[in-house]
Amino acid sequence: MTSIADEVVIAQGSVEERRFVAVYGYKGRITAAVTFDQAMWLDFYRDLIERATPFPPDYRMVGRPDEMRPVPAEVPQRMAPAAGATVVVTGHDPAERRVSLVRQQP
Repeated sequence: MTSIADEVVIAQGSVEERRFVAVYGYKGRITAAVTFDQAMWLDFYRDLIERATPFPPDYRMVGRPDEMRPVPAEVPQRMAPAAGATVVVTGHDPAERRVSLVRQQP
């Protein structure tokens, strides 16, 4: 199991509406948050992460589902660079750039 997250919950909005905040937890603490069309909430969740706030979040907030059910996070294991690997850089703004390692098939 990864040390980043073992559970995830939709804390605001819904996947069906394509407008949500997914909050990740590890050993009962918030460790990450991902938003889709809800970026205004990132600073709020960053503060919760920095304070090691209990997971799942228990706040009254806009768009909170009536019932939050954490599910296994299923975060993929990190890939290790290998001979012949290709790196893909994405993102238009330097602050948004991400690097992905792509394995080549033998």
